[in-house]
Amino acid sequence: MKVPGTISKAYSDVLLNGINEADELPAAIKADTKWGMLFVFSGLGVAGQVDEIEREMKVVLDRLGIVPGSLFSKIYSIDELIFGIKYYLIAWSTMKDLMASLINVSLDLGIHENDVSFGMLLRNKKIQKTNIPPICKKYAGILDVSHTDKRRNSVIHRGKLIDQEVSEYQSKYRGLYSRRYSLLNSNPISDDEFDREIKELNTGLGGLVELKNSEFDKHFKLTLRLNVELAEEIAKLALMYLNQERI
Repeated sequence: MKVPGTISKAYSDVLLNGINEADELPAAIKADTKWGMLFVFSGLGVAGQVDEIEREMKVVLDRLGIVPGSLFSKIYSIDELIFGIKYYLIAWSTMKDLMASLINVSLDLGIHENDVSFGMLLRNKKIQKTNIPPICKKYAGILDVSHTDKRRNSVIHRGKLIDQEVSEYQSKYRGLYSRRYSLLNSNPISDDEFDREIKELNTGLGGLVELKNSEFDKHFKLTLRLNVELAEEIAKLALMYLNQERI
């Protein structure tokens, strides 16, 4: 049995404890047990999908910039660093989409899963009456959501990573290889000079990897804090819905 992830634990603790601690079953479950349980497990299922993304993001950050098979000696690669950051941005966006789906399912909004987005939900009149918008607003700045979305879109639609420090370092590698191997270079640098400069770049790359690991680890932890608050609020709203209280 898998250990619950951060988000599903926050969600299930509020939802299931609320059901278990009540004097009687919620009205919606009493009225239609089959539908009520399906409603509960649908929410738990989406929360479980968030768990999978959380685990993947942790693995990506643990291996950020490290060449596969070199976990003990930690050989770094600019390509692995770029691959890792790109995947993190995509996974972050997927986690955001799944949290939107959790809201949709838990409040039984009936929006098709392909059409659900946070922008749409935050404009929803029912959602605007809840604490969901204030929670999102509290973290929007520190997570730089609009810029993170922009970076993700650049990766998805253009294949480019928006990151000046990484791009500059990548350019140094490309410039060095061009000076040594480009057919257009009539006076290539020697093997010794190339080896010396590549060694210097590789040494500095370790510092860049540590910098980016720290940056994205902080971003990841803040994302989890946001989603824990959201998950708890969503679960409270799901309990209200099950008790047929007006939202």
